[in-house]
Amino acid sequence: MLYLRISLYALYSLTRCLTTYLFTNSNSDRYLAGKSLLSNSFRIGTNFWDSWSIYFRRFGKVALCLLNSKPSFRKYSAADVWIYDNSPKDEKLRLQFIEMHSNDRIGGSVYRETLLYSAHFGARLLNLALLFLLFVGLIPIWIFTENKSCTALIFNEFFEITNLVYILKTNGAKSLYFFCIFEKDANLTHLVLNKFGIETRKITSETPLAFWNKIILTDTLILCFEYQTDEAAFFKDTIRYKLKTVWSPETAPSYISKYSSSTHKTTENKNVIGFYSTGNWIKSERGETLESATVLDEENNLKTMLSEYLKLNSSLELKIYLHPKEKSSLALSDTKAHYQSYFGMQNYSLANLDQPTSFLFDEINIAVSLFSTIVLERIYFGFKTIIMPLSYTNFPIQPSGLYNISVFSQADLFAKIDDNLNLTNGDFFFKYGLQNYTKHLD
Repeated sequence: MLYLRISLYALYSLTRCLTTYLFTNSNSDRYLAGKSLLSNSFRIGTNFWDSWSIYFRRFGKVALCLLNSKPSFRKYSAADVWIYDNSPKDEKLRLQFIEMHSNDRIGGSVYRETLLYSAHFGARLLNLALLFLLFVGLIPIWIFTENKSCTALIFNEFFEITNLVYILKTNGAKSLYFFCIFEKDANLTHLVLNKFGIETRKITSETPLAFWNKIILTDTLILCFEYQTDEAAFFKDTIRYKLKTVWSPETAPSYISKYSSSTHKTTENKNVIGFYSTGNWIKSERGETLESATVLDEENNLKTMLSEYLKLNSSLELKIYLHPKEKSSLALSDTKAHYQSYFGMQNYSLANLDQPTSFLFDEINIAVSLFSTIVLERIYFGFKTIIMPLSYTNFPIQPSGLYNISVFSQADLFAKIDDNLNLTNGDFFFKYGLQNYTKHLD
């Protein structure tokens, strides 16, 4: 009966959220959850967004998965606090992250990629019937929405939500650390979890909320960078919570020991500036980015500007820190050719490919980036940084420390590098009002 109750309430809540969004302008929690459900997603490549066949293919794929009756989750103890994430690949890091900031004992973890199944034979019959009902009911939305994939994904999301709640309820969970909050069903998931007495604690990651998380419904909002407190206030109409706290960047447990002492405060190479790549050029080629073509063009323009700066400052070296997608064995030769086309005549090098960029902050004097989350990790640990966020909407907020280190033209970029090469990290942070963004200043 529990599975039936969860399934029927999830169907009711899904229907209410979609109809509230499509036919009212209430700005209620249901309205916001419905709006999120019809937004873009990372789960399906941009090449398939306008595909009419995706609706039928996704329906068939989910139907086959629902024939599986082997639930998969990890239980560590009888504790009533659990973790929810997309996949188990970061399981150890998630546990370390929570341990670093909380005394909570974790009872278990559930992963989205394992949630398409039927809990038992009765659930299998129920799920197949509900899937057919969804198929018929969502047809009008599928027809009239521009992004066909967002509707098709609801087939996955509905059963992921019902199975998540069922696992948590049958294992005595009362609170959930929710990591994959950028997924478009995250707010509907919160509403269903709350109905069944489970508190949500959504963890934002350090990525600016303006990018993918302007709508958040949660009981506790756990921010991963101090700048996000300004964003939570800026988006107060659509970011709703009862409690709020600020932790560290999510990956900080991996390398905090390196930067916890004063030894990192002296940059190794005063004459080296760094460029942090977003990898947008290669993600765009593969249809794996939600960024616009304008953002891609502007990052390429930034590379051209840095090349010009090196021509004017021959004593300086540029070190390029690649995005993980640029480092892959299949992409590396293309990556080298790509940067050679911009910096072939200049003094440049690729940073150590075998080390994560977060372990190499002290290699360079000052870093430049269009924008990347690694920039926020660098700032958190107290290192000089310049960003050039030309085409982002509502980012950075004015006034803010991030706005103070932003540049919007080649002249601004050159001047900001020149003005700050000889400053210490501490002086730089106080000059631009960044001291609240870090606990690791000299």
